[in-house]
Amino acid sequence: MEPWRWFIFLQPAVKKKYPYLSKLLYDGILILLYLATLRLHFFHPTPLLSDKTVGLVAILLLLAWLLKISVVKKRQALATLVLTLFYVTAVISDDAPSLLAFTTIAAALTVVLLWQRNWPWMGLISFDADLSHPDHVVVQ
Repeated sequence: MEPWRWFIFLQPAVKKKYPYLSKLLYDGILILLYLATLRLHFFHPTPLLSDKTVGLVAILLLLAWLLKISVVKKRQALATLVLTLFYVTAVISDDAPSLLAFTTIAAALTVVLLWQRNWPWMGLISFDADLSHPDHVVVQ
């Protein structure tokens, strides 16, 4: 048996003994998944997904799944990070309609989470949304 397979069996024990470290590693894995999905079209000379729309839809589906995980697990910091990734994706898309769509979706989700969950960190994302308005000028 390969040595890395022992970590699968040790995972419940590590989760009980080091819960904070377990959450950090879990969030790190989710962010790496976002970066891997982002690389399917962007940041690569020969992208696997040649159509930009398909790449953005894949990222949108991943971000929706990550946001669902953060809401179900009641992880305020992860939800804030996912909504920030919505804005990052909007800027990286380098397309005015995509920028507008991603910014609008992120702003609407921020307001919904602020009202439903009463998470104070969502105010930080609202401030981030105010800072993202100059991006419309930069893209056009």
